[in-house]
Amino acid sequence: MDINLLPPSDRQRLATALRAKRMQFYILIVILIGVIFIGALTLFRTMLVAKSSETEVAIRDTLNETRLSEYKKVEEQIASVNALFGTIKSLRGQRILWFDDFEHVLSLIPPEIHMRGFEFDTQKQAITIFGYAPLREQVTTLEQRLKKVEGYILSEAPLSNITSREDVNFSFQIQRIEAFVQPAKSRQT
Repeated sequence: MDINLLPPSDRQRLATALRAKRMQFYILIVILIGVIFIGALTLFRTMLVAKSSETEVAIRDTLNETRLSEYKKVEEQIASVNALFGTIKSLRGQRILWFDDFEHVLSLIPPEIHMRGFEFDTQKQAITIFGYAPLREQVTTLEQRLKKVEGYILSEAPLSNITSREDVNFSFQIQRIEAFVQPAKSRQT
């Protein structure tokens, strides 16, 4: 049993004041929760931005390392290709163009002579000719012509080429003069 001795208008005012105090308390709690929530969201956003920038930096570093390793691989490949080109260039300077010389040697061979083979020795810079001639005179004619080839010296003309008068199997070797002279110079020094 409640006994309330206040007049109804005071009771009404007191109830309204009590409701207003409760309302202020609830509003204060809601504002406080809102501030805490906004603070938490701001903190979370800041952490996400920091983590995102760290991740971007890590990704950028990884990409840079990957690119750097790819660049190094490409650089090594380029160096390898350049070395190969350098080797090719040096070999190109040392190469012997046999075709023109070979064509000239072929033009010196009399029609009666049958060729059996040719050898090209790039070390000695020499051409060796093997063949068959019906007569010894044809072999000596070829020998005389080979002695006159410009830029070459007849380095091998075996006596077996002229031992028989007929059905002569022969071989001759002509060598580039610079190849023939260079080893002799190196022996003298």
